[in-house]
Amino acid sequence: MRPRSLDLLLVNLWVVCICLTLPYENAAPPVIRTLTGTLILGGGAYVTYALISGLFADRFDAALRVALTIGIFVAVTLVIGIILNYTSGGISRPLWMIGYGLYTLISSLVALGARGHYGTTPITLKYSRAVLLVLLAGVFGISYWMARIGLETYPHTGFTEFWMLRDENNAPDGVLLGLTSGEIEPVSYRLETRSDGHLIEAWPDLELAPGETWQTTLTLPETAVDPVIGLLYRVGESEPYRRVELWRQAHP
Repeated sequence: MRPRSLDLLLVNLWVVCICLTLPYENAAPPVIRTLTGTLILGGGAYVTYALISGLFADRFDAALRVALTIGIFVAVTLVIGIILNYTSGGISRPLWMIGYGLYTLISSLVALGARGHYGTTPITLKYSRAVLLVLLAGVFGISYWMARIGLETYPHTGFTEFWMLRDENNAPDGVLLGLTSGEIEPVSYRLETRSDGHLIEAWPDLELAPGETWQTTLTLPETAVDPVIGLLYRVGESEPYRRVELWRQAHP
């Protein structure tokens, strides 16, 4: 193995190994997931630099190659995100990692071909270019810090999903009622179902933790008329937090 291709081989080796461990990453502690994500990103950035160095070594010095690497890697990230947005799996961490891995493998092949055709040049960096790279790194570091602080201090608000659907197994009198809490702390609810102003059934104390779901079935009385109304209250509040209507028959 020639030294000029050994570095790319090692990068591809750790990228493949990381991608093979993705099915088990949920069991890994956060520090391990942070490490594997950093290695994937670092591998992709290194291969991008190697590709640019092989293709444009005689035209760009080291500072311009680094700047071009950053620009191309940001563009690749956007393209991967757009592609994942249209997949059934959506934008998720494992698919991000696989996308970066495929990009790294393909770019490595092109970089190897470029090295074989154009050769390699030593890295030389002028003082002015070094200062420029330090400033560039500072800008990116400050941008990341500001974005991270903004996310951590953003006032998150909770949300509760509330649904009332026909129970197809017990139509037309069966109703499915359910809640899913997206709040940031446990919340106690009071749930009522009404028809024509009359109470059908009530659940006075439902406490859900964040992410928890509650669901039940209800058989409507023969006297119930459309629309059947579901009212969800936070315990201690008089105004409904959520309100839904169910029409069992088609209406204009």
